[in-house]
Amino acid sequence: MPRIAEYGSWETPWTPERVAASSFFPQYWVTQLEVDSDGAVYACTRRGEGGGRAEVLRLDGQGGGESLTPPPFNVRTQIVEYGGAAFAVCDGVLFFIHADQRWRRRDPDGTIRPITAEGAVRYGAPQVDRARRRLICVREDHRAGGEPVNAIVAIAMDGDEFGEVLVEGDDFYAWPALSPDGAQLAWTAWNHPHVPWDVTSLSCAKLDAAGRVASVATVAPEDAEVACDAQFGPDGTLYFVSDRSDWWNYYRWDGAAAWPVAPMAIEFARPFWNMGTSDYRVLDDGRLFGVHNRDGINHLGFVDPATGALERLDLPYSYYARLQVHAGKAFVLAASAVRPAEVIEIDLATGATRSLLRMPAPEDAEGYISAPRHITFPSAHGRTGYGFLYLPANRDFAAPAGTRPPLLVTSHGGPTGCTNTCFNPAIQFWTSRGYAVFDINYAGSTGYGRPFRDLLKGGWGVVDVEDHAAAALHLAREGLVDGARLGVRGWSAGGYNTFACLAFADVFHAGCAYFGISDVAVWAAETHKLESRYPDYLVGPRETSAELWKARSPLHHADRIRAPLLMLQGDRDKITPPNQSERILENLKRRGVPVGYILFEGEGHGFRKSETNLASLQAELAFFSRIFGVTPPERLPPIPLLNAEAIEAAAT
Repeated sequence: MPRIAEYGSWETPWTPERVAASSFFPQYWVTQLEVDSDGAVYACTRRGEGGGRAEVLRLDGQGGGESLTPPPFNVRTQIVEYGGAAFAVCDGVLFFIHADQRWRRRDPDGTIRPITAEGAVRYGAPQVDRARRRLICVREDHRAGGEPVNAIVAIAMDGDEFGEVLVEGDDFYAWPALSPDGAQLAWTAWNHPHVPWDVTSLSCAKLDAAGRVASVATVAPEDAEVACDAQFGPDGTLYFVSDRSDWWNYYRWDGAAAWPVAPMAIEFARPFWNMGTSDYRVLDDGRLFGVHNRDGINHLGFVDPATGALERLDLPYSYYARLQVHAGKAFVLAASAVRPAEVIEIDLATGATRSLLRMPAPEDAEGYISAPRHITFPSAHGRTGYGFLYLPANRDFAAPAGTRPPLLVTSHGGPTGCTNTCFNPAIQFWTSRGYAVFDINYAGSTGYGRPFRDLLKGGWGVVDVEDHAAAALHLAREGLVDGARLGVRGWSAGGYNTFACLAFADVFHAGCAYFGISDVAVWAAETHKLESRYPDYLVGPRETSAELWKARSPLHHADRIRAPLLMLQGDRDKITPPNQSERILENLKRRGVPVGYILFEGEGHGFRKSETNLASLQAELAFFSRIFGVTPPERLPPIPLLNAEAIEAAAT
């Protein structure tokens, strides 16, 4: 018989220590999969301990694997700051990027040596050119100072300096793809002020015998669409994904024109944030096999280019990433909302699966897992909003009759991104204690077509805030949550939404911002190359929008923030530097608003260390427990909350 206890106070196996050891973002537990010519599967996995070190494992097919990159090696590229694909394999030889950004080679005898020179150069998204014994990848060159210069280069497998430039002249490159015969190279590019989820180009080049570009054809000009993720079929046919129909769908290039393969209101791609992100492969029989998104939920399926028919695989997962195929089998990172992430092998003929590697998860979690409901809700100006609602779930406890749980609206980063249903211990941490969590896909999120994504174009700080507020009020009106205990939380752009919701919408009673943006102009001036013109897309052109940028910056309206706020920040964050939070801190501190600020040494944009994740969780739990007037089930370290006396004063 469940015990009766107030929401938020329930005892749970999802302790801060357990959740911090697992990962805040399980979708990044495995950052890359590759398959060698002999069918061996390699996975780059991120570890919470050791400062968030990443290593390459050669999976053994029995649920484990051999680490090929022992300490002190850390497999990580910093290209475009967000990183991405950082290793490649070729006939038993592993090539990987260490944290110092140099390419290294590991031979089958275990010998590891650098093959590129020291210097301010970063690499990512490698393609193996086996015949020419080289890697083709994107290079980001910081040696000249100022804005880095991007190019597509070839790195000799036996050793190189900084690579031979194959393609240059555009501000950005991504998704280099080499045809099976090595005769063609395709890539996506874009230039300032464009961003890769708004406008890109796609090109396809013929290569000469030496592997240099001989001629270039424009598949999609840099005009009005996002053309991305080029893949070659076994016969050399070029496929790619474009949103020219308002949905990211498959297209085929015949050398002169592009033709839709399977038009439908489904997304077959994700926005570019990391190098090497690819969601489909062309099979030996010519079919396309990949991930597609409908209503925020992932599916796997086959598309037949001859008929345009989609055949979906019926598997017990709702999130997929890092897809690879080889010899009739697929390998993918998979998870569901109630099933922890794992690397699975799929027999493409039968649909049978087996697990190759599982994310560590507690065995005693049954009965403490909340399954999400995809929710639509009415928002401003007749719009529809979307998200996933996780209600409290704990087999040992029930709340007093007539009470409702406090709500935490969780805001994803990006903001041109989306939330997903990948099993997340950091959500179960809250729901098993008696909180409700609404993981919102606010206006501008991907997965719902280009018109929904374009709502954020010029609308940042307005449409997203409207959706956050509308979601919380809708759930309260429906009697699902306590309308007097509404919290908002998020990281990066979600941190901006936390600030903006507290400054621009009088709905939420508390907020927690992880490395959030508070001043649009400061962010634009100090952020990195990929995002340097992102504010122009989100708010308005910098040349004519100075006042609008100020109007959308929570920092300049911090006087409106009256609800308690907790801020968590890394001291090495180059995307949202500490001053973005510290200037908010000074304003609230001066005005007597309850505010907490914790600066974590050695952390950047996205916490990697398990000890940082632990301290963050403990601080956030202590913060919301105090604001919402509940007693957490464990003793927590005190949080540095200034003006805390205002909380008790408000309660009386």
